[in-house]
Amino acid sequence: MKKLFTIFIAIFLISCGEKEEKNTGDNRPSIIEAMTTPIYSSTSGTEVYTSDYLLDVNQLDSITYGKGILFNEDTRNYNEPLKIEMDSVAPYVSHVTLWTDGVRNDIPVFKSSSRMMTIVYTGNSKNVKLKGEFTNWSTVDLIEENGQLVYNATIPQGKFNTFLLKTEKKKS
Repeated sequence: MKKLFTIFIAIFLISCGEKEEKNTGDNRPSIIEAMTTPIYSSTSGTEVYTSDYLLDVNQLDSITYGKGILFNEDTRNYNEPLKIEMDSVAPYVSHVTLWTDGVRNDIPVFKSSSRMMTIVYTGNSKNVKLKGEFTNWSTVDLIEENGQLVYNATIPQGKFNTFLLKTEKKKS
């Protein structure tokens, strides 16, 4: 029993030894020194200035984009805003990577949950206005497109009350 106890103590002491872990990754820190604001994409596209994230945009080597981000491939002047859009099947969280001297600097990109919607009035009246929660209850005019009265709206997720108001001109 004494031998078994000695073997158990020896195994316990050997297993408590320190091992130096190999780190094969790049340990250089990101040059973005502060907490970064994520990019919140809109349904019509978003403009992002790299100068909002880097003190010196001349340090920027290249930019790569995560899954679902559509971008202008001809952007080489990083002083100009980057124009990005999210693909309709893109995940709700993606990223843009700013590369500086081989070090990656990731910025999260959140896809908008809003969607573009065209509201069409099919009645006979020519003066129609729209009022609803997504217009903050202000009255907006419908515009004529292809012979129909329509309103193009960016609508967040959810259910909303909306009213179509027919306005008739009074006869004098």
